[in-house]
Amino acid sequence: MVERYAREEMSSKWTQEARYAAWLEVEKAAVKAWNKLGLIPDEDCEKIVKNATFSVERIEETQAITKHDLIAFNKSESK
Repeated sequence: MVERYAREEMSSKWTQEARYAAWLEVEKAAVKAWNKLGLIPDEDCEKIVKNATFSVERIEETQAITKHDLIAFNKSESK
């Protein structure tokens, strides 16, 4: 996105934080689906969904090494 053309409403949606938050929702949905299929126990599913977080800074550090945004996201953890 070209910043000079972006309005406030638009630029607030296109941040790294918003991007990774959307990815986290996808990951949580996958965990819930695996739970529904019986692949993840209820207690573990609840813990994962409740405690799943990310750190943009940590993702960026990892991405500098891996050169891959999705791998960096999946390897990240909040500090």
